[in-house]
Amino acid sequence: MAKALSIAATEQVMPSVLGSLSDLAKYIAQTDDLTYFNISSSGPDANYGTLYYCTSGNLSDNNGITAYHATIVTEVFNYLENITGINFEYTSNPYLSDIDFTNYDDGAYAETWDTDTVPNGYTDYAVVNVSTSWGNGSAGLYNGYVYQTFIHEILHALSLGHLGPYNGVGDYEDAYFVNDSWLNSIMSYIPNSGNPNISADIDFAFLQTIMAADILALDYLYGSQNSNGSEFGSEYCFRTDTVYGFNTNITYAMDPILSYLSVYGSTNAYCIVDGGGVDTFDFSGWNFDQVIDLRVSELSSFFPTASNIGGLRGNLTLAVGTVIEKARSGGGDD
Repeated sequence: MAKALSIAATEQVMPSVLGSLSDLAKYIAQTDDLTYFNISSSGPDANYGTLYYCTSGNLSDNNGITAYHATIVTEVFNYLENITGINFEYTSNPYLSDIDFTNYDDGAYAETWDTDTVPNGYTDYAVVNVSTSWGNGSAGLYNGYVYQTFIHEILHALSLGHLGPYNGVGDYEDAYFVNDSWLNSIMSYIPNSGNPNISADIDFAFLQTIMAADILALDYLYGSQNSNGSEFGSEYCFRTDTVYGFNTNITYAMDPILSYLSVYGSTNAYCIVDGGGVDTFDFSGWNFDQVIDLRVSELSSFFPTASNIGGLRGNLTLAVGTVIEKARSGGGDD
């Protein structure tokens, strides 16, 4: 049986607050700024369920970003469209774009603006910058840090903040939450190996998806909005019978990230959110000793339910409320 992750009060190091997944999500949703996109069909700056992005050049960077980075951006938006229900569409016209991508500046960051004469609380546009040298040469790796960075910065563009009071640099000593780590949020600066409370049980792995607290945070900002009858939020994600992993019925066109779970599940970390159907985890193609935990993650939990797949520990988690009915393992001692 999988061991439930927990932190006793005596194990707290420098951070002082042990937050539930709900607490973490509210922190992420409120710390970057108080603006976010109006994706509804009414009110100021209404976007009618669609946000446009531009990777091919804009007012700040007329050359746009590299073809490889543009592919990452498109894949991330296709994935986030499943999670949020927001329609993300490419445009080559920077005057129509809501989110522009650049690489002319050093480092990786995102900025958002409310440009109305009297600020109304809604984001008018955002810019994401990731330099071509970001990641110390790992830009050619589909499952490397660059991919995780683009997801992180795109979430900033959607108005999510960091999980702690840090920006640019930060480690566990700078954290606010005792359970601050990538296990809970891609907006964290703390890899699992950097949190002394969980490093003995959870392996280091770059993230291929947003995590449980991030999903909740997006729901807090966008889940209650409505556009001409279209509803948003993770509860509408993958509502039919879905197979994750080997023998998946998720195509690249449906979800570029989750369609490769059987390829990168042995090197990377994922969080699965599923809105319905009779669903299956199929990890039968690996011969590692695996622990598959199907217990439902709760809002009040300090960590999501975590499984050990593909030879790593704690690299597959469940979003709050996600129910997976079936599991198939491989040739190891499972």
